[in-house]
Amino acid sequence: MRPHRLLATLGALALTCSLAACSDEPQPIIEATPSTGPTSDPPPSPTPTATPVPDEPESAKEFIRRWQATTFNMQNTGDTAEYLSLTDNCSSCDALAKEVRRIYEDGGSVVDAAGDVSSIERVGKVGAVLIYEFDLESDPSRVISSDGKVESRFTGGSSTFQLNLVPISGSWAVQRISRLAS
Repeated sequence: MRPHRLLATLGALALTCSLAACSDEPQPIIEATPSTGPTSDPPPSPTPTATPVPDEPESAKEFIRRWQATTFNMQNTGDTAEYLSLTDNCSSCDALAKEVRRIYEDGGSVVDAAGDVSSIERVGKVGAVLIYEFDLESDPSRVISSDGKVESRFTGGSSTFQLNLVPISGSWAVQRISRLAS
């Protein structure tokens, strides 16, 4: 494993997302919306540990909380399918899933990834893309190698994130997530 890379990828972002962009002042981050034509592969089906999608439409704030819980579940289990099913062409999300998958494929694990979302606020809208910021209070976490050694540690604490949401099939999907500079 590459401890310095793991620390930069997982530790700096409170084990929640790969760093896509940081700025001194929060700015809406908008990626070009890809075409939404038919695809040949259906989205992955949720795992048995998945938080069920409610029968009634969930609010964007409810979705953000569910997405973050799914993020922590992915980190603690190594199963990326449900997490990726909640995203839509999100390169920062894909990068996190790839790193978590690599840790587990190499025989490692992430221990104690958990936290609470608070202070969710909509800060903008561009077309169909809604821009939200939220605070995340995360617990201390560790990345453990296949031989049981601690490769990196994250002490936990507060971080602020900005994400772009798009409506998809009566729910939402994350198109981008970024940690904002403190």
